[in-house]
Amino acid sequence: MKNSKSLIKLFFAFAITTACESNSEPETKAPTPIPIASNFKVTDTANEGNSTDIKIAFNLTGEIGFITTSKLIISKASKTVTPSQIETFKNDQFTEFTPKNTVEIQLTKILKDTDGDLIKENLDYVVHLVLSNKDQSLLTPSVKSFQLKNETLVTTLIENIAATEDISIDADLNLYVNGGAISNEKSSNVFKVTPKGAISILTNEVSQPVGNTFDNQGNLLVTLFGTNSIYKVAPNGTQIQIVNDSRFFGGGGIIVLKDGTILNTFWAARKIFKIAKDLSISEINIPINGFIGFTHDKENDIPYLGNFNNGKIFKLETDNTLTEIADTPASIGHISYANKHFYVTGFEQHKIYKVGLDGTIVEEIGTGVTGSSDGLANTATFQNPNGIEATPDGKIVYTTGADLKIRKIILKR
Repeated sequence: MKNSKSLIKLFFAFAITTACESNSEPETKAPTPIPIASNFKVTDTANEGNSTDIKIAFNLTGEIGFITTSKLIISKASKTVTPSQIETFKNDQFTEFTPKNTVEIQLTKILKDTDGDLIKENLDYVVHLVLSNKDQSLLTPSVKSFQLKNETLVTTLIENIAATEDISIDADLNLYVNGGAISNEKSSNVFKVTPKGAISILTNEVSQPVGNTFDNQGNLLVTLFGTNSIYKVAPNGTQIQIVNDSRFFGGGGIIVLKDGTILNTFWAARKIFKIAKDLSISEINIPINGFIGFTHDKENDIPYLGNFNNGKIFKLETDNTLTEIADTPASIGHISYANKHFYVTGFEQHKIYKVGLDGTIVEEIGTGVTGSSDGLANTATFQNPNGIEATPDGKIVYTTGADLKIRKIILKR
């Protein structure tokens, strides 16, 4: 009987304990936090006047691995965006991105803002991040507003490259950059550089290459400072010497006309050398020395020369006479023609010049103080800029110089 009473007490104790446990409040689990966004930086990178200009960088701190949705949207700075609006935005109003500790996004599509208007220049905008995990969503605006601005911007594509001379650009916008002779680090390389800055060596067996251009078959022709030769380098790097002549000393500018004729000039000679398709050589006597830069309006098959000694640009007429096009303040190194403008390096002025066909100096880029700093046209600096080439549309210019950098200049419209 005593044992029965003990068992009954234990049963009631168990029942009471179980009932209490079943009536207690369940434990609440804190939601997974959303990463914190900071250090927003928005840059207008292309002067296109729409969202494809925009490069956005920021940092994320927190549980990145739990993010299920990561988008960015852009609103006018004068407008408020609320979480309830997020689901209403269409595909042309947001961009998805991969969350990382450091995020860098170059927008590639034309976006509308949160009002459904196309993003355009001279308006204040704010970037907003939409981040979600399984528990919650967060709308994070950037602290500072930004504007798209139509201003020339100087950037650095590559640092510490022994390349100081001429540049050519192929159909895929790859650069072919000559090592050259003005640096203490004289180079026998011709570099191939992608638009994103990946470097390879096309050839390393040419002595201090100065001028270069493409022939009509897609081979690169290279003039040399250290020998009397002109070389032809195939896209796979195979090279052959096409001419060797004692008059060809010191490198110089080079172009190829539509009929395959090669024209070549040198700083110290008052001559242009004309190399026919059969590789016979003739001379065109000109009354001025100091020519280095040689460029070509390929559409109209017109050669132009730039003079280092007096800063003048000349057109070479079909009768082999010269017509003065422009008188610039530049000691012109190399020269490029694109979209009815000339782009020249002012070697001693530490500037880049954009010049119209009527001789008007459209823009001077650089302060004129020697240096290597990036920035807007009126704040950037150059150190003896020398090689230069513009993309065919004239929107981007690449230069080399004594600072052993390849600079990328995004020109205003």
